[in-house]
Parts: sequence; structure tokens; C-alpha cells
Amino acid sequence: AISEGTCVSLWDTTTGQLRCPGQDQASKDYKLTAMAFAPDGQVLAVGHRKNCVSLLDANNGSWLRSLALDGAVANSLAFAPDGSAMAVGCSDGNVRLFNCSTGDLIRMLEGRRGPVDSLVFDRSGPRLWSSHRDGTIRVWVFGTGQLLASLLALPSKNWIAWTPGGYYRCAPGAEAKRSEEHTSELQSR
Repeated sequence: AISEGTCVSLWDTTTGQLRCPGQDQASKDYKLTAMAFAPDGQVLAVGHRKNCVSLLDANNGSWLRSLALDGAVANSLAFAPDGSAMAVGCSDGNVRLFNCSTGDLIRMLEGRRGPVDSLVFDRSGPRLWSSHRDGTIRVWVFGTGQLLASLLALPSKNWIAWTPGGYYRCAPGAEAKRSEEHTSELQSR
């Protein structure tokens, strides 16, 4: 798939032939913000400024369904390893989990510290990792939405990790250097 601002064209990677030319929406509302293929390669998810994600048939570009984002913009998309669900990292700091077959919202993982820039599912287990613009990385249990831990990378290879239960661990010397933005979260730990 190739994005040119407001349209997506699908190419056959084996032959190099254009399989499905994109149709320009000619609107700033349709500016593309993220793309991801399902693990089986049959579905292409496209996020755009229209506050939704479109699921398209990757073979012919036909529309399958939309996933509503309630005013947020999709910054990052990731399919679950089995392709049944999709995580959408949004401009409002939250991660929305959708059922790909129905388009229904399964749950919202509330981050609210900064827009979500990237997502990845852990292939060896049921975890979803989200990277936020505030510098944190969060680890979630995909099936339940439980936040397992938050990590903050600091300068000079230092780091701090903390859990919702009040435990934290840090690199030697990192505790004294932790960011003011995260001090209130860590003080009770």
C-alpha cells in the first residue's frame, strides 16, 4: 500500500503491478494518519483525520467497515496476532480496542498523558505495548485491559518502571533524575 496524503493505492509486491488505484478524497478531513495490514494480509486498516479507521479489503480496496473514534485521530494501528481485534492509538492519549468482524469497541485503555505514537502486540503472549508522546511506554494485558506497568526512559540509559499496584524499579541513580512530570505518580510508591 502506498499513501499519497488522501488516498491509498494497493500494489502487488510480486509483480509490481498496480492492483487497486487510490481514489483521492480531495478533503483535508481524509488526510491519512496511519496504516496497518492484518496478519493474514487480507485487510488493510487506514486511519484518517475523519475521526475513524476504515477497514478495506486488501485485494480490491473495497470498504468493509469503519471504526468510530469519537473525535480522536488515529496515530497508530496494530492488529492482534490472530487478526480478530485491532488496537488504535489515538491523539487523545487513549488506546481503543475494536472487534474487527463487527467494528464494535471492546474497551478503551486510558492513557491520557500524551498522544499514542506507536503500538505493538507481544507475539509470545497477550500483551499490548503502547508508546506515548510524554515519553512513557505502557504494557497492557490485551484480554482484560489491565495496565501491567509503565516505563519511562531517562537520559544516559536510565529508566524507571512502575505498576498500578505501587511497585517501582529503576536503574541505579535514576530515581534522583526522574522527570518532574512523573514525580507525583512515583511518590506514593
